[in-house]
Amino acid sequence: MIMKIFPNSAGICLAFWVFVLNIILLDANGANAGNEGNTPEKPLWEAGVIPGVLRMPHYRGSDEYDIWALPLPYVIYMGKFFQFDREGAHGIFYRSEYLQTSISGWGNPPVNEDNKAREGMDNPDAIVEFGPSLQWHFRGRSPFRTLYLRWALRSAISVGFPDNGEIDYRGLKSAINLVYRKEAFWNDHHWELGVNSGIEMADRNYHDYLYKVSVKDVTPERPAYSPDTGISALMFSLRLIRKINDRVSVAGYARWENMSLAVYKESPLVKEENNWIAGCALVWTLKESKTSVHSE
Repeated sequence: MIMKIFPNSAGICLAFWVFVLNIILLDANGANAGNEGNTPEKPLWEAGVIPGVLRMPHYRGSDEYDIWALPLPYVIYMGKFFQFDREGAHGIFYRSEYLQTSISGWGNPPVNEDNKAREGMDNPDAIVEFGPSLQWHFRGRSPFRTLYLRWALRSAISVGFPDNGEIDYRGLKSAINLVYRKEAFWNDHHWELGVNSGIEMADRNYHDYLYKVSVKDVTPERPAYSPDTGISALMFSLRLIRKINDRVSVAGYARWENMSLAVYKESPLVKEENNWIAGCALVWTLKESKTSVHSE
């Protein structure tokens, strides 16, 4: 339906940004009223399990998808200088009312060996990324609502586990994101909303690993190709969590990735300009710390 109303990528981008701004502006006036000054406390750590299902492409630009259905363990740790949370693992070096510097990580699973576009080629291993990030809370911090710009620079390495255990450097990635998170969404503490929109970039090494077609891999349908350094994708994601009780929550996740501005979009390995990722999960907390910390 969205594609019919907005037939090009610029229209889709505009629609999503209007949606983000409406959420922020409509929620800003009254949703936080009565909560200011009451900084909530949370456990220093908690651990549990997340049985869930996630549908995602073999790689960005692929028209083939995998469905991952696994119970995953999770840990949340809200230390002063090191944290595990829903945004991943990160160490914090500096924090003020408006700025925060940290080390953060990200990752992607290996490419499915049955991918038709890559038939006969070596398939990329799982990729792990680590690097510094800077958050700018331009409206200041709030215990219930946060809106900030984040810039991240990460080194990417491939990990050949469990096949061969090889670890190789695969280049640099960078991203600029506008992140909005709201606890007690619409004044209801059972709901939590997360919105993330941004642009990702990478160097030639990283793009080569996923999108280069060397001479030995050329076929009549797959010409040789070598990408450049530049834009990787535009992205928008939405996360909604419904708290059932103190131990159990239900979460839904959706992410759109667009390659209309990507420097590798002419690669014969790119079969779709838009990828849609969606998943749902049950978040079951098994144990939590008796020690509490301020959520800020």
